[in-house]
Amino acid sequence: MEDSIIYKLRQFLNARNPITEECHVVYLLVQIRKLLDRIPERENEFLRFYCDWSVHTEKTGRIHVIAPIIQGIEDCIMKGHHFASGQFSPANNKPIEFIYKEELLKNMNNLFLQVNLPMDIFEQKNWIQFLQLLIQVLIDQPISPREGNIKSLCFRSAVGANLEVIFNDGKVYRFLNAF
Repeated sequence: MEDSIIYKLRQFLNARNPITEECHVVYLLVQIRKLLDRIPERENEFLRFYCDWSVHTEKTGRIHVIAPIIQGIEDCIMKGHHFASGQFSPANNKPIEFIYKEELLKNMNNLFLQVNLPMDIFEQKNWIQFLQLLIQVLIDQPISPREGNIKSLCFRSAVGANLEVIFNDGKVYRFLNAF
């Protein structure tokens, strides 16, 4: 007999291709989070982070999972690197990986393969639409690390969305128009 969460996810994904509403993104991530609780492996901590983040007004726990990304963003800003053509110069793509959710894509793809869920969400146009909706869900839900120089990272509403990085000293840096 198939796991009830996998069954619900399969039915949901087959009925909503592509995903077109924020509430569908939240439902998907909540169900994935439930599924992750049933999987004994802990290699999905990055995916778990996003599932948790989508339902919290502020993310303060389990930040260690994305600590390398936060550090990469801080390094880019502190070293005066600039953003051009989708890349930072000199090369450090941690901010881009964060904004475009490359690690999230990899983790979701692996989980869907592992439990045999429909893969249509990972087609480029569907994935971009999913990310646009996910970012809308995450707007004004900051990640607030307890350590380091960054006070918070938060998507803010704009023509699309901006990633705003606020440092403990009050300085603010924005990555404009993430989507």
